[in-house]
Amino acid sequence: MLPYLWMLTGAAAFTVMSELAHALNHGCHWTVVALARTSFAFVFTFTLAKSRGIPLVFWKPGTLWLRSIFGSISLMCTFYAFKNLPASDVVVITNMFPIWVAILSWPILGERPSFEVWPAVVCSVAGAALINQGEQGAAVAGADRIGGLITAGISSVLSAGVVIGLNLLQRIPSQTIVVHFSGVATCFCLALMTTAGTQQEHFTSLAPTTWLLLIALGLSASVGQIFLTKAFAAGPASRVAVVALSQVVFCYVFELCFLGRAFQWNSLAGMMLIIVPTAWMLLRGEVSRAARVPPGPADVME
Repeated sequence: MLPYLWMLTGAAAFTVMSELAHALNHGCHWTVVALARTSFAFVFTFTLAKSRGIPLVFWKPGTLWLRSIFGSISLMCTFYAFKNLPASDVVVITNMFPIWVAILSWPILGERPSFEVWPAVVCSVAGAALINQGEQGAAVAGADRIGGLITAGISSVLSAGVVIGLNLLQRIPSQTIVVHFSGVATCFCLALMTTAGTQQEHFTSLAPTTWLLLIALGLSASVGQIFLTKAFAAGPASRVAVVALSQVVFCYVFELCFLGRAFQWNSLAGMMLIIVPTAWMLLRGEVSRAARVPPGPADVME
C-alpha cells in the first residue's frame, strides 16, 4: 500500500499547487506564477541530482531538447489555463493525456490504436464540452473560458507527445531529464515575461502575502514531485498512475468545501466522461505500450 499512499500524498500536494496557481492570478501575472513553479522545481531537482552524483547533460541528445521544449510549452499552456478556469477543470482536461498517447502513437510510432480507444476519445471530448456548458453564467467571461479550455487541451496533447518521445531517452536517467526540462521551462517563462513586459512591474508590486503564496506553490510542487517519484519507483506504474487521478477528486472536494463552488450536473458528468476512460486506458497499459516505458516521474512534469 505504501506506493499508493505516496501517490495520494503527491496528488494532494499537486492539488495545493493547482489551487494556488488559480488563486494567485488575482495578485500577479500568470507568467510569474509559472516561473515560481519552474524555478523551484529546477533548484530542487538540480540540487538533488548533484547530491546523488547523477550526471547532467545540456546540449545532447537533440531529442532531450524536444522533450523539454514541448514540456515547457505544455506547462505554460497549463498555467494560462489556470488563469481562466477553476483548477479542477484544468486538472481534469490535462489528465486526458493517456488517451492522446494512444492516438498519437499511430502517426509517430506506427502503432495503430485498438478499436476500444475511439469510444474513449469520444467520451473525453464530450466531457470537455459538458464542462464548458456547466459553467454558463460563471464569473469568467465566455471567451476567456473557451481560451482556457483550448490551452488546457493543447497542454494535454503536448504531454502525450512528451510521453511518446521518452522511448528515445531511455538511456538517460529520469532525474537528468527533469532537471533539463525544469531549466528550459524556467528560461521559457523568463523569455515570455520579457516579451509581455511583466518582469519588473509585477515583481516590484507584489504584496508580501503574494510572495508567501508563490513560495508555498513552489514548495507544494516540490513535495508533490518527491512523493510522485517515490510512488512510481516502488509500485506498478499503471496502477500508480490511476491513483494519480485522485488529484481531480481532491480539487473538486477542495473547491466544494473551501471555495463554495456549486458544481452543476454538466461539470460533474463531464468530469466522469473524462476520468473514467482515462483510468481505463491506464489500466489497460495503453500508455506503457505506446511509450515503451512506464509512465513515471519524468514523463509528465507539467
